[in-house]
Amino acid sequence: MNEPYKYEVTVLFSTHNGEKVLQKTLDGYLKQAIDNKAWQIIIIDNASNDSTPSILESFKKKLPLVLLEYNVPGKNKALNSAIKHIKSDFIIITDDDAIPEKDFLLNWIKIKNEQKYYDLFGGNITPLFPKNNQQPSWMHENKFHWEEIHAARDLTSRPIEAREIFGPNMAVRKSVFDKGILFNEDIGPNGSIKNYPMGSETEFCKRAELDGHKAFFNAESNVMHIIRDHQVKPKFWFSRAYKHGLGFGMQEKLERNAPYSLIEKIIISSKSVYKAIKHKTNALLYFSNQLKKNEEIWQYNWEKGYLNGRLK
Repeated sequence: MNEPYKYEVTVLFSTHNGEKVLQKTLDGYLKQAIDNKAWQIIIIDNASNDSTPSILESFKKKLPLVLLEYNVPGKNKALNSAIKHIKSDFIIITDDDAIPEKDFLLNWIKIKNEQKYYDLFGGNITPLFPKNNQQPSWMHENKFHWEEIHAARDLTSRPIEAREIFGPNMAVRKSVFDKGILFNEDIGPNGSIKNYPMGSETEFCKRAELDGHKAFFNAESNVMHIIRDHQVKPKFWFSRAYKHGLGFGMQEKLERNAPYSLIEKIIISSKSVYKAIKHKTNALLYFSNQLKKNEEIWQYNWEKGYLNGRLK
């Protein structure tokens, strides 16, 4: 006979060198309007070499906190290693830079109990900018790829496709993990890899969807996603484009589930190289329009990432 679950809900995330964001994020969990006996929060220190361990330790007596360590870099490896420690049938998966609003957990429990037909869930994500939450002018004027850059979500509560779920605020029933559907350890943030492929949560949710699990969006549970100083610079923008393209290409390759023939590789390469050259050429022509130039540079970097991900 299976042991009954101890908690209503589990919050799960990993952190790598999170000293600049953890305090604000964990303060958000201190403000939750829910008894600590009803939930647990599992945090995995993923090979941090800053003050992350001491910050986590300082919250151990304030939160229903389970601290774990996973010293091999890789967010998804860390998350997978923690699944055996979960003692609830509903898991909220988030990030170390996502501050929950005060009714965050209560609203998730409400959705969990009301939407029993669904196993995958997404929630709203609001970017929180540095310097009094002011967006830089160049970013404010141009919402190009806004969601991909900041993992922003602002949807109504309704059934959705699994691809519409973003990592800083998602949830999954334990039954999905119990079927052996885990996070792909070749995708997602990795402290030892500069240009890692993005999209691990999307890839996970799409696989679960293909296995028959349905997705629902919860508009009532919101997190404020901390945007750091370096993340409002064009250099970060373009790096994000490459990572996004890389992850997208890898997912297409995984979905195919068969090797490419030489002819197919030539066709894929030709199309992607042509698009990359076209966008780079356009960027040079837009010297008097910085926003248009930024868009073309984004597309150029995305195509480079996509080609590497597709044929890697």
